[in-house]
Amino acid sequence: MNAYGELARVPKPAFEPINVQNLIDDILALLGAELKSKGIEVQLEIDSAPLLADKELIEQDIINLIKNAKEALSNTTEAEIKINYQLYNDQKIISIEDNGPGIEAQVLENIFVPFFTTKKEGSGIGLSLSRQIMRAHKGNLTVKSTPGFGTQFSLIF
Repeated sequence: MNAYGELARVPKPAFEPINVQNLIDDILALLGAELKSKGIEVQLEIDSAPLLADKELIEQDIINLIKNAKEALSNTTEAEIKINYQLYNDQKIISIEDNGPGIEAQVLENIFVPFFTTKKEGSGIGLSLSRQIMRAHKGNLTVKSTPGFGTQFSLIF
């Protein structure tokens, strides 16, 4: 019940211009040592255009997606996470992509459903909350995955 309450109470975003490179650098300062210890290489391709968003909420989303990618890569050799920020038409997109095992179609259909999880220790709240945060930003969180080739989550503003 507490987890559901958390999901339902996404605060109204406090929009401010964000330097995405600095945001990603801060997140990697927090998570980088752990990723390196797991043998995960991180590649960045970050546009310099500022992003108008709530820094704390978007940081929470990106951290969640990177942690999910790290878990997906646990048995992957030459494990890699690509973080990309680009402008595409009128949209700004931050994508987190891994070269892990991918997500099967029947699981993919449910990953944004509150409390759905495939993890022994998972609550099933992370991706639902991440999508709610993006909806509060008038954006979306999407996923593309190919079993055997990896997964890409995109925060679309």
